[in-house]
Amino acid sequence: MAKKITSAESRARAYTSSELKRLGWNTKHPNSGGNILEEQEAKNYDERFNELLGKDRPDFLIYKDSLPIGIIECKNEKAKIESAIDQGIGYADKLSKKYFNVRIAIGVSGNEEDGVVVRSLYKLDNGEWEEIKGNGYPLTQLLSEKQLEQVLLNKKASIDLEIPTESEFYEVAEKINKIMHEAKVNKSDRAVYLASIILAMQEGDVDTRPNVILEQINANVESALRKKNKSSLKHIFAINGNKQKLRKQLPLIFHNLDRLNIRALMNSGADVLGKFYETFLRYGNDAKELGIVFTPRHMTNLMVELIDVNATDIVYDPACGTGGFLISAFTRMKNQVINNDAALEKIKLEQLIGTDTDTKISALAVANMIFRGDGRSNIFDESCFSFNKFEKPFATKGLMNPPFALTETENMFLEHLNSCIKPGGLTCTIFTYAVLAETKGKNWRTEFLSKNQILGVITVPDELFYPTSATTVILITRPNTPHNGKIWFGRISNDGYTIRRKKRIETEGSQLQKTIDYFKTKQSEKGFSIYTELDKNDPLVELVPEAYIESTEFDKDYINSKTEQLFREFTSFSLKFESQLKAIDSEREKSLKKLSSKQSNKSEKRLSELFEINYGKNSVKSDLVEGGTISISSQGVDNGCCGFYDLPITHNEIVITVPRTGSIGYAFVQEYKCNVDDNCMVMTLREGISLSIEELYFIAAIIREEKWRYKYGRQVTPYRLGEHKIDFSKLDYKRLNNFRNRMTEKMKL
Repeated sequence: MAKKITSAESRARAYTSSELKRLGWNTKHPNSGGNILEEQEAKNYDERFNELLGKDRPDFLIYKDSLPIGIIECKNEKAKIESAIDQGIGYADKLSKKYFNVRIAIGVSGNEEDGVVVRSLYKLDNGEWEEIKGNGYPLTQLLSEKQLEQVLLNKKASIDLEIPTESEFYEVAEKINKIMHEAKVNKSDRAVYLASIILAMQEGDVDTRPNVILEQINANVESALRKKNKSSLKHIFAINGNKQKLRKQLPLIFHNLDRLNIRALMNSGADVLGKFYETFLRYGNDAKELGIVFTPRHMTNLMVELIDVNATDIVYDPACGTGGFLISAFTRMKNQVINNDAALEKIKLEQLIGTDTDTKISALAVANMIFRGDGRSNIFDESCFSFNKFEKPFATKGLMNPPFALTETENMFLEHLNSCIKPGGLTCTIFTYAVLAETKGKNWRTEFLSKNQILGVITVPDELFYPTSATTVILITRPNTPHNGKIWFGRISNDGYTIRRKKRIETEGSQLQKTIDYFKTKQSEKGFSIYTELDKNDPLVELVPEAYIESTEFDKDYINSKTEQLFREFTSFSLKFESQLKAIDSEREKSLKKLSSKQSNKSEKRLSELFEINYGKNSVKSDLVEGGTISISSQGVDNGCCGFYDLPITHNEIVITVPRTGSIGYAFVQEYKCNVDDNCMVMTLREGISLSIEELYFIAAIIREEKWRYKYGRQVTPYRLGEHKIDFSKLDYKRLNNFRNRMTEKMKL
């Protein structure tokens, strides 16, 4: 008799089909090149099925090379998993009696609304069925095609599990965040609740039946904290929300963790729990609600490498947050004492120190350390400024990402950290870019240099703290030693991640290892790094790489093609606004005749030698009336023109404009008389200096290529712009002159 399919079982099948697609299976019919044959499709697919199975068919048959190799059987309730497995094995054994060799049987019970249980078995050569495991633990997720092939190839009921990618972690973290929202868990409590769940899983098995799950989690958490002498934190980690909703929703969180095979991965020794938890903190609402600016793990790892944290160091983080720097330091120290239990115990008990003013956040730091095999470190929920548990100086290495928006400034946090470092020690901190570049910070920078030696400053990508926007640098110092000698300045433009669909994903071309190598060997490379002394004549006392790193030497063909692009843009602008520009075109021709008709320079020049550089004139956009004057602002299109208004002419001669807001550094040559507002710098030829129009466009092209020198905290100023060097030997005057003539002819057509 054919089995009856219930609506609940249909949901189990729908879940299975969806998961197979997510795992990369081609779920099309085998006749269409797919791998999956569903029950109804199998009824008349192969007459041999009738001989072996009668009228019954499994829910899914997995096909490879036109033959069935696996069975998936679904049931509507989690408690029916044994029934699903038994039926799956029964179908596989019947099919294997003749014609086929089906060695994989998978049971799926439950549904996405209530949670799902998955078990997978492999038939050994002796005919016995054995559960498929990863790292010695049964798998809790459907097999991917690659994993299934590995089982069949090795003829063993075990696979090598790969650590999920950040995207896979993100997908599950997003689902868990949604589940907590539906359970009415406050945003500020979600990180703590997830920490409790992970602590409970790490402590032992959790019975996920709704009537006992809350008590089971809390009991496991209490046990885990007691073992680490952190029982005082059990009230923070106790799950005490809307119990009715939580009992229903919590099993779904375990189900989604099972989709990662999290239990099997926990046995691998890899830092899976910590990595997943940090993904949740980074992308969930919790970070914002808790006031956390999460420092990515690859960056904390970089920083402990830069100052060579070792097993004998005492590491201090006065703004430890969820413990990222202490975790990276602990991991590196632990790897150096693998066979020395006494040294490892000393590290845990004495050599990792952190403070944070928020009790909940410091508790999360403790949980984060427990995930890594510690949990007994000295993490205190108090302000570092009143912290007196140890007599200063007490640490040898300091790591920190100070909070951006507190009463205490970043400067104060750094001064405190440095005061805690023993002679010869080092600090490595994330610092807001503006503090080391803005004019108003000059006096503090001068004072800081009189007391501390700066060893390195490294710019990091602006997207590092996405979704939080922050322009930052890494600052490496030797405290309490007046600055003397050279500094290594570096610029990381690729940290191995990129933003896609609102999350960071791994990409190729990471410069992190290069940064470590170059810093330790003090190597210089144009466009990337320089090892140099501070400029004693710098009126701003800037301490950022963009002020010191030398420009990349431009390929001649490349920079001339970029110059041609500016000519194209000007031509497009002229044609787009032809009717408005016609009235002033004759005056443009007169201005062009005043310029040199040949190349004037063939050597290297600073822009300050060639131009007077000033701010544009202030104008209030909201009060503007349409008129006949070209208004130049900070746009990166239409030659910088934001419209035609009733404004006075500020520049009758040909000038170069450089936006200092908006499209920063996106230089244009203004051939028409215009009004330039204060969002731009204006470069006017000095008296007695004669350049050709080709040279002006060449200069503008180079400024564009150098726009990386400017960002929030280091705006374009007359001094900074004037320091640019232009190598005129790279200019191909004949090529540019011919190209411009062609563009001019287009404008006349």
